[in-house]
Order: sequence, then structure tokens, then C-alpha cells
Amino acid sequence: MAQALPARPNLDWLRKTAKDHLHELRVQDPSRKLADAQFSLARQYGFSSWRALKTHVDQLHSASSALADEEVAAFLRHVGAGRIDAIQAALARSPAIVNAVGPHPYWLGRPQALHVSIETTRRDVFDLLLAAGADVDGDNRLYEHWSPLMITYDKDRPDMRETLLARGARIGVVEALMAGDDDAVRRMLQRGKAALPPGPNGGSILAFARTPYAIDRLLALGAPIDLEDRWETTPMEAFSRLGPRGQHLV
Repeated sequence: MAQALPARPNLDWLRKTAKDHLHELRVQDPSRKLADAQFSLARQYGFSSWRALKTHVDQLHSASSALADEEVAAFLRHVGAGRIDAIQAALARSPAIVNAVGPHPYWLGRPQALHVSIETTRRDVFDLLLAAGADVDGDNRLYEHWSPLMITYDKDRPDMRETLLARGARIGVVEALMAGDDDAVRRMLQRGKAALPPGPNGGSILAFARTPYAIDRLLALGAPIDLEDRWETTPMEAFSRLGPRGQHLV
């Protein structure tokens, strides 16, 4: 019997799962390819091919973008205020709203509900959204490239961070910088192979460094030292706002 696909499947997670499955296949047959693992995974979920599985996932995500902006805005206000009953009712009417992008209830940008639940420390809402299929990596393109995981570092939400990581949240360069994980930064920014991602908030990625090593590595790769972000904040000002934690960075 085919496994049940999550209500809000994440294509990146499925790709990662297929790669993990490929390692298992190659134990028995080193000639197996990624396409074999993708086909096997698709069949596990009852699809005739990887393309059919991908099309299904894309259609589900398209449904979330088709929701009216007013409906999403109201949903995000409920999330920010912690109105559990209203959130559950909205999810029952439109399950795709859990990953819809809409106007922030309190400031600028277009986040998803999971972002707002972390910012407002709504643990009960956070858990409800994850159970409803919220994407742990987030669609962050219209939210200044802030992922849910980044917000847990910025707002000091270690319990939420552990949950996201346990559910397979992706650690990119900026997340590794904010975690102060020099080993991860070193691996991701190998000499001669590095490509710096865009700086969140339209500024310098240097502002997200949390160790001297990370600062040195980013400067060596050409990260701008005085570039202001959208809020006219330079990396030096960002470090200063960290208080005692930022003194050695300054």
C-alpha cells in the first residue's frame, strides 16, 4: 500500500529524501542513479513517476498562491494574535492557506504564517501550523530572505529552532552564520568555490556573522563592509545592537 503524502509536501525535502535513498540503493548496486531513487520514492507515494509527484506538489503550492490577499491577511492577523479557533477554521476552509504568503500583520514584508508565529512567540500556533503542513524552510523571497530558522536565532527561540531542525529545516550560509557554526561556514564557503547568497534586508551578509572567523571569511570573499540595508543599518551598527554579544565582532 502506498504511503500517504503529507498535506503540504515540500519538494526540497522530497529531493533530499531521494538522495538519501540513492545512498541506500548504491550499497547493493553502485551503478544506480538519482533518477532510480526518485522513481522509487514516487512509487512509494503512489505516483507513476517522479514527474507526476513533482506536478502534484507544484499544484498544491499553486493553490496557496491563488488565495485572496484579504483572506491571507486576516489569517496572518489571527496567527499574530494567537486566535486558535479562527486559525483552525481558516485551515479547515482552505488547507493551502498554511503556506500562503501575505502582508505582515504588524510591519512590512510578506511572510508566511510560520514566520509570524515565531516572531510573536506563539508556540501553540507554531505547533498547529506544523501539524497542518507548514513548510519548515519557508517561502522567503518576499520577506527579505528571512527563513523561519533565521527568525529563531534573531528572536532567541531555541525551542522552536530545535523543532524546525528535527523536522529537517535546511541550514544555509546565513543560518550557519547566525548559529556561529564556523565548521559549517567553512564547508559552505570553501576557497575558490564560494558564492555568497544575497544579504537579507538588502544589505551586507556580513551583518549576520557571529564569530571573528566568519567576518574574516566573508571579507576575504568580498562582502561589503559598509553597505546599509533597507533600514539604513550597516554591519557595524548591526553588531553594536547585539549588546555584549556583539562587542568582540565590533
